Amino acid sequence: MIGQVLGNRFEISASRVGRLSVYIHPEMVRLDQPVVVTVDGRKVFDRVITPDPRLMLDSFVADRDRRLLWVAKIDVLP
Repeated sequence: MIGQVLGNRFEISASRVGRLSVYIHPEMVRLDQPVVVTVDGRKVFDRVITPDPRLMLDSFVADRDRRLLWVAKIDVLP
């Protein structure tokens, strides 16, 4: 799998992948604008992301790292 991030756009090339998840950190994207995920040239996600408090808590409990808190997860079926 190969990926590229351009602003709020994630472009992913994948082969033989049944499912993948993109974890979002607030410094990666602008949360007030839509995030677009493209897999093999096909747009599979295009929405504004709302931070998920449960994911943030689970992320902290797993790593105990306040600087690396994922605020959202995008599940993608290519």
